[in-house]
Amino acid sequence: MGPDVATLAYGGFAIFAAGLLRGFTGFGFAIAAVPLLSLVIAPIEAVAIVALLQVAIGLTDIRQAWRETEWRSIAPVALAMALATPLGFALLMVLSSGAARLAIAATLAAATALLASGWRFSRRPGNAVALGVGLISGLFNGLAAMPGPPFVAYCLSLSLDARTTRATLISYFLLTSGLALTAAWSTGLVHLTQLLAAAIGFPMLFLGNAAGAFLFRRAADAIWRKIVLLALAGLTMIVAARALADLT
Repeated sequence: MGPDVATLAYGGFAIFAAGLLRGFTGFGFAIAAVPLLSLVIAPIEAVAIVALLQVAIGLTDIRQAWRETEWRSIAPVALAMALATPLGFALLMVLSSGAARLAIAATLAAATALLASGWRFSRRPGNAVALGVGLISGLFNGLAAMPGPPFVAYCLSLSLDARTTRATLISYFLLTSGLALTAAWSTGLVHLTQLLAAAIGFPMLFLGNAAGAFLFRRAADAIWRKIVLLALAGLTMIVAARALADLT
């Protein structure tokens, strides 16, 4: 039997809400959608559906984001992330998932607190810093499939306006979600069921993303930055809670 009406309604709401966050901030769709959908479907199914949706919505607005993206900030980070991801998987063989997530939460908490203080780079950092961010992203990716938060913090620390930062995040997460979807597809995690579910959920994502983009265009840079920092703080608490649950 297929999902009931209540499950479909909840799934549509979850996808819309996560899309609203993504449309406003430029990131956060997977962060919000996977745990919300995992309440009613298996987590592995949620991951596959979200990967499909994230690539689909990324392709709809990449044309606009492409022109505004700070590409020099993406290239070295993406390269280092790809190289460091296997190291993250190797560390996962040594560390428990709870300990790994606790380390990630502590790193995110420190970065969020630093950014909330108003700190930014006084000038554009060199490639060494970007490669370091990519290294941390790769470790996070291997440890917990979370390559994005270090890059979000890095983008917020640059002297970029909200529009450029958001576009850069959109482009980066299209790249990472494309890689994740390729890996999921190659390992047989994506089936017709997930494709149909993503097709059904996409209109809600499209509407949520459009509503978020509408709000973004009417928000001052300072307001946008505060909401992004709140999203990072929320992510930190989610990761910390999951880590403590794994350790107990």
